[in-house]
Amino acid sequence: MNFKQIVEMVSWKHRLPSDRVLSHIRTKPEVKARHEIMFIAYNNSYSIPEITKLINRDYTSVLNGIKKHKERMQG
Repeated sequence: MNFKQIVEMVSWKHRLPSDRVLSHIRTKPEVKARHEIMFIAYNNSYSIPEITKLINRDYTSVLNGIKKHKERMQG
């Protein structure tokens, strides 16, 4: 699955426009969707440096996003 497909899938699931999900908006729905994109991309063999470039975030933000989404999935 390529990155654009991941973004479109997650945007559709969360009922948010993809440009809004990838923006720097920090409201809860956008942040949760963004974290999910990071998690799915990471689990589809994208490296953290690749993800940082694709979503214009720093390394620690991507690590934190992946961790937060994993925690949400576990309950």
